[in-house]
Amino acid sequence: MKRKTEVCDAYTNAILQAKKEIVLLGSYFLPGIKMSKALKKASNRGVKIIVILAGVSDVPLVHRATEHLYSSFIAQGIEVYEWNKSVLHGKAAVVDNQWATIGSFNLNSLSCFGSIEMNVGIYSPDFAEALRKDFNNVINKCRKITKSNLKRRASILNRLVDWLSYQIIRTVMLFLTFLPHLKVLKKYRL
Repeated sequence: MKRKTEVCDAYTNAILQAKKEIVLLGSYFLPGIKMSKALKKASNRGVKIIVILAGVSDVPLVHRATEHLYSSFIAQGIEVYEWNKSVLHGKAAVVDNQWATIGSFNLNSLSCFGSIEMNVGIYSPDFAEALRKDFNNVINKCRKITKSNLKRRASILNRLVDWLSYQIIRTVMLFLTFLPHLKVLKKYRL
Protein backbone atom coordinates (compact mmCIF):
# COMPACT_ATOMS: atom_id res chain seq x y z
CA MET A 1 0.00 0.00 0.00
CA LYS A 2 1.60 3.25 -1.14
CA ARG A 3 -0.52 5.76 0.74
CA LYS A 4 -3.72 5.48 2.68
CA THR A 5 -5.39 8.26 0.65
CA GLU A 6 -4.35 7.00 -2.79
CA VAL A 7 -7.88 5.93 -3.85
CA CYS A 8 -9.38 9.18 -2.53
CA ASP A 9 -6.74 11.17 -4.41
CA ALA A 10 -7.39 9.22 -7.64
CA TYR A 11 -11.13 9.99 -7.41
CA THR A 12 -10.49 13.66 -6.63
CA ASN A 13 -7.98 14.05 -9.47
CA ALA A 14 -10.32 12.36 -11.96
CA ILE A 15 -13.14 14.68 -10.89
CA LEU A 16 -10.92 17.77 -11.12
CA GLN A 17 -9.72 16.76 -14.60
CA ALA A 18 -13.15 15.78 -15.95
CA LYS A 19 -14.21 17.62 -19.06
CA LYS A 20 -17.63 16.17 -19.97
CA GLU A 21 -19.18 13.69 -17.56
CA ILE A 22 -18.76 12.04 -14.17
CA VAL A 23 -20.92 9.10 -13.14
CA LEU A 24 -20.58 7.87 -9.56
CA LEU A 25 -22.26 4.82 -8.07
CA GLY A 26 -22.02 4.45 -4.34
CA SER A 27 -23.78 3.04 -1.36
CA TYR A 28 -22.51 5.34 1.42
CA PHE A 29 -22.12 8.71 -0.30
CA LEU A 30 -21.13 11.51 2.07
CA PRO A 31 -18.29 13.32 0.33
CA GLY A 32 -15.95 15.32 2.52
CA ILE A 33 -14.94 18.92 1.97
CA LYS A 34 -12.19 18.18 -0.58
CA MET A 35 -14.39 15.86 -2.66
CA SER A 36 -17.40 18.21 -2.42
CA LYS A 37 -15.28 21.12 -3.65
CA ALA A 38 -13.98 19.02 -6.55
CA LEU A 39 -17.54 18.07 -7.54
CA LYS A 40 -18.68 21.69 -7.29
CA LYS A 41 -15.74 22.89 -9.44
CA ALA A 42 -16.53 20.25 -12.04
CA SER A 43 -20.19 21.22 -12.08
CA ASN A 44 -19.28 24.91 -12.41
CA ARG A 45 -17.11 24.01 -15.44
CA GLY A 46 -20.19 22.47 -17.07
CA VAL A 47 -19.31 18.83 -16.40
CA LYS A 48 -22.42 16.66 -16.22
CA ILE A 49 -22.45 14.81 -12.89
CA ILE A 50 -24.67 11.83 -12.16
CA VAL A 51 -24.75 10.00 -8.84
CA ILE A 52 -26.50 6.68 -8.40
CA LEU A 53 -27.21 6.08 -4.73
CA ALA A 54 -28.89 3.56 -2.49
CA GLY A 55 -32.62 4.05 -2.07
CA VAL A 56 -32.69 0.99 0.17
CA SER A 57 -29.81 0.86 2.61
CA ASP A 58 -28.44 -1.65 5.07
CA VAL A 59 -27.54 1.39 7.20
CA PRO A 60 -30.70 3.56 7.21
CA LEU A 61 -29.05 6.34 9.23
CA VAL A 62 -26.44 6.81 6.48
CA HIS A 63 -29.20 6.91 3.87
CA ARG A 64 -31.02 9.63 5.82
CA ALA A 65 -27.74 11.55 6.18
CA THR A 66 -27.22 11.36 2.40
CA GLU A 67 -30.80 12.52 1.80
CA HIS A 68 -29.90 15.65 3.76
CA LEU A 69 -27.49 16.51 0.91
CA TYR A 70 -29.89 15.90 -1.99
CA SER A 71 -31.10 19.51 -2.21
CA SER A 72 -27.56 20.87 -2.37
CA PHE A 73 -26.57 18.24 -4.97
CA ILE A 74 -29.52 19.21 -7.18
CA ALA A 75 -28.83 22.93 -6.66
CA GLN A 76 -25.29 22.30 -7.96
CA GLY A 77 -26.70 20.65 -11.08
CA ILE A 78 -25.89 17.11 -9.98
CA GLU A 79 -28.38 14.49 -11.17
CA VAL A 80 -29.34 12.14 -8.35
CA TYR A 81 -30.83 8.68 -8.87
CA GLU A 82 -31.90 6.17 -6.24
CA TRP A 83 -31.71 2.41 -6.75
CA ASN A 84 -34.70 0.95 -4.89
CA LYS A 85 -34.75 -2.67 -6.15
CA SER A 86 -32.37 -3.99 -3.47
CA VAL A 87 -29.53 -2.86 -1.24
CA LEU A 88 -26.96 -1.08 -3.41
CA HIS A 89 -23.50 -1.98 -2.25
CA GLY A 90 -21.51 -1.23 -5.41
CA LYS A 91 -18.81 1.40 -5.63
CA ALA A 92 -17.72 2.48 -9.09
CA ALA A 93 -17.21 5.52 -11.28
CA VAL A 94 -16.68 6.53 -14.89
CA VAL A 95 -15.15 9.84 -15.93
CA ASP A 96 -15.36 11.09 -19.53
CA ASN A 97 -15.72 7.50 -20.81
CA GLN A 98 -11.94 7.26 -20.41
CA TRP A 99 -11.26 6.38 -16.78
CA ALA A 100 -13.17 3.97 -14.58
CA THR A 101 -12.74 2.63 -11.10
CA ILE A 102 -14.35 -0.24 -9.22
CA GLY A 103 -13.65 -1.37 -5.70
CA SER A 104 -14.49 -1.01 -2.05
CA PHE A 105 -14.08 2.76 -1.76
CA ASN A 106 -17.06 4.80 -0.53
CA LEU A 107 -17.07 8.53 -1.19
CA ASN A 108 -16.81 9.57 2.46
CA SER A 109 -14.14 10.57 4.95
CA LEU A 110 -13.98 7.14 6.57
CA SER A 111 -12.95 5.55 3.26
CA CYS A 112 -10.61 8.46 2.48
CA PHE A 113 -8.72 8.49 5.76
CA GLY A 114 -9.76 5.69 8.11
CA SER A 115 -10.33 2.44 6.23
CA ILE A 116 -8.10 0.33 4.07
CA GLU A 117 -9.84 0.41 0.70
CA MET A 118 -8.90 -1.13 -2.59
CA ASN A 119 -9.97 -0.01 -6.04
CA VAL A 120 -8.71 -0.68 -9.49
CA GLY A 121 -8.30 2.34 -11.76
CA ILE A 122 -8.79 1.47 -15.40
CA TYR A 123 -7.63 3.81 -18.19
CA SER A 124 -9.49 2.24 -21.07
CA PRO A 125 -12.12 3.93 -23.24
CA ASP A 126 -13.56 0.51 -24.18
CA PHE A 127 -13.96 -0.58 -20.56
CA ALA A 128 -15.23 2.84 -19.45
CA GLU A 129 -17.85 2.88 -22.23
CA ALA A 130 -19.00 -0.63 -21.34
CA LEU A 131 -19.32 0.31 -17.66
CA ARG A 132 -21.15 3.52 -18.61
CA LYS A 133 -23.67 1.43 -20.61
CA ASP A 134 -24.17 -0.76 -17.53
CA PHE A 135 -24.77 2.41 -15.50
CA ASN A 136 -27.42 3.46 -18.05
CA ASN A 137 -29.21 0.15 -17.47
CA VAL A 138 -29.14 0.80 -13.73
CA ILE A 139 -30.30 4.42 -14.15
CA ASN A 140 -33.25 3.24 -16.24
CA LYS A 141 -34.42 1.21 -13.23
CA CYS A 142 -33.83 4.02 -10.71
CA ARG A 143 -36.01 6.81 -9.41
CA LYS A 144 -34.69 10.24 -10.30
CA ILE A 145 -34.63 12.66 -7.38
CA THR A 146 -36.01 16.03 -8.42
CA LYS A 147 -36.88 19.27 -6.65
CA SER A 148 -40.57 18.40 -6.88
CA ASN A 149 -40.32 14.93 -5.34
CA LEU A 150 -37.98 16.31 -2.68
CA LYS A 151 -40.64 18.88 -1.76
CA ARG A 152 -43.24 16.14 -1.39
CA ARG A 153 -41.20 14.33 1.24
CA ALA A 154 -39.73 17.46 2.85
CA SER A 155 -41.90 17.74 5.94
CA ILE A 156 -40.30 19.50 8.88
CA LEU A 157 -39.97 16.16 10.68
CA ASN A 158 -38.26 14.49 7.68
CA ARG A 159 -35.87 17.42 7.25
CA LEU A 160 -35.04 17.34 10.96
CA VAL A 161 -34.40 13.58 10.92
CA ASP A 162 -32.23 13.92 7.80
CA TRP A 163 -30.24 16.80 9.35
CA LEU A 164 -29.78 14.94 12.67
CA SER A 165 -28.76 11.79 10.80
CA TYR A 166 -26.19 13.81 8.84
CA GLN A 167 -24.76 15.37 12.03
CA ILE A 168 -24.59 11.98 13.80
CA ILE A 169 -22.97 10.16 10.87
CA ARG A 170 -20.43 12.92 10.21
CA THR A 171 -19.50 12.97 13.92
CA VAL A 172 -19.21 9.17 14.08
CA MET A 173 -17.08 9.14 10.91
CA LEU A 174 -14.86 11.85 12.38
CA PHE A 175 -14.29 9.77 15.51
CA LEU A 176 -13.79 6.52 13.60
CA THR A 177 -11.42 8.20 11.18
CA PHE A 178 -9.21 10.25 13.43
CA LEU A 179 -9.65 9.03 17.02
CA PRO A 180 -7.63 5.81 16.50
CA HIS A 181 -4.65 7.89 15.37
CA LEU A 182 -4.44 10.11 18.43
CA LYS A 183 -1.11 9.53 20.19
CA VAL A 184 -2.74 9.89 23.59
CA LEU A 185 -4.81 6.73 22.98
CA LYS A 186 -1.97 4.54 21.67
CA LYS A 187 -1.02 3.31 25.15
CA TYR A 188 -4.56 1.91 25.63
CA ARG A 189 -4.51 -0.30 22.53
CA LEU A 190 -4.12 -4.04 22.90
